[in-house]
Amino acid sequence: MKRGNTLVAVGLIITLSGCGAELEPAAPSSGEQEVLPVDKAPDARPQPSAEDGSVSAMSFGPQLEAEGTFWYTTGLSGKSYNVLQGGACKPGFVRSGATAQTIDGSGSCSFGAWASDVTSDCQMYAHVVVGSFGHGHCTWKTYSMEMHYLDYTASNTNSAQQNTMDVQIDLTAGQTINVGTCGLPGVSASGDTYLRLLGATGSLVASNDDACSGVSSNLIYEVPATGTYTLKMGCYSSTSCGGRVGYSIQ
Repeated sequence: MKRGNTLVAVGLIITLSGCGAELEPAAPSSGEQEVLPVDKAPDARPQPSAEDGSVSAMSFGPQLEAEGTFWYTTGLSGKSYNVLQGGACKPGFVRSGATAQTIDGSGSCSFGAWASDVTSDCQMYAHVVVGSFGHGHCTWKTYSMEMHYLDYTASNTNSAQQNTMDVQIDLTAGQTINVGTCGLPGVSASGDTYLRLLGATGSLVASNDDACSGVSSNLIYEVPATGTYTLKMGCYSSTSCGGRVGYSIQ
């Protein structure tokens, strides 16, 4: 919504219907979720990089999304399998990390791949390599973070000091805000973006021009005082640019 010429941020809510895997009987535990041979599961895809608006599969987010333990047994020592775990992320959240490990038995269990390229899908494949005993337990966790998004285009902003798109964000002392057109899930940039964050009194508290090994922007700010802050979205110098800005508050 608008407040004068200033947008008031409203978090983007992403809703994805839950996706659960069928349980199959397996002793001695109560069930084992979908198991696929390595050449059948989609874990051969390279993971998107931070520049692609995604987060590395092994970087941990601020909140635990889901966790569980499953029993694997195939009788095929040395064989590799992928076990589908998890489901859709909570509404308004995107995935930010995952892990899996063997807690007993033989062989190994590790994170294999996300089940899809959709960042609001928190399903993952646990990659199992069966050991000499042919069975074991694997524990897994997925992590997520709440995200808010804003699309903008701008030009001749004098490095985000004029002609900017502004958004007001209420922050509380002790929180940390991470804002960017790169380095966060689901964000993007076209051109040389520039971000400035003003404090409750209107003074500059943080800014960033180039980040993520390019001309996109990302800044992290620890909030010292409660108040309404202003995010100014612009472009370097007098250039034109645009993109999808994302921010997360922890």
